[in-house]
Amino acid sequence: MLNDASVAPTVAVVHLERAKRFYEEELGLIPSRMDMPGIAFYAGGANTSLVLPPSVRFGIVAIVKHALSMLNGGSQRNAN
Repeated sequence: MLNDASVAPTVAVVHLERAKRFYEEELGLIPSRMDMPGIAFYAGGANTSLVLPPSVRFGIVAIVKHALSMLNGGSQRNAN
């Protein structure tokens, strides 16, 4: 069940840059190489990750589904 599943909590944020500073500088998370405009991804241990999408209702489901498919081996764009 969930004990063996990959976990990707999603925390919708209003101010992405402020949230990124908090998660990176205060909590020490390292951004993952996933590249998607307006969304931050952080890789965790044991195949977990954190996703920070914008805090808007319209389109959130599509964004989260796309993020989860990328985490589960979908295509990725390089963050160059």
